[in-house]
Amino acid sequence: MLRPGGVFDVVVPDTQTVLQAYGDPDALYWLETKRWHPDWCQTKLDHINYHFRQNGEHKYAWDAETLARTLEAAGFTSILERDFDPKLDTEERRFASLYMSAKKP
Repeated sequence: MLRPGGVFDVVVPDTQTVLQAYGDPDALYWLETKRWHPDWCQTKLDHINYHFRQNGEHKYAWDAETLARTLEAAGFTSILERDFDPKLDTEERRFASLYMSAKKP
């Protein structure tokens, strides 16, 4: 439950970063995958599928536009993409994550 005026912060895998990387073999994303993707990821599409699903933890791919629209449809206001915040967020998930906040009216 979130009280009126409360802020909902959400972090999801950032689809835009991943899809842009797919067409760029030199993108930073491919270096980062070596650090946090499992060994079974051999192809670019293996890595993209893992990024979107992460062993069943995720069910949907998000970008800022789609997440903002979904939060708005759920009744949230003041929806903003935000920067990584070390007080709220986990450093290991900093790269290729989408951070958003929204207010319950």
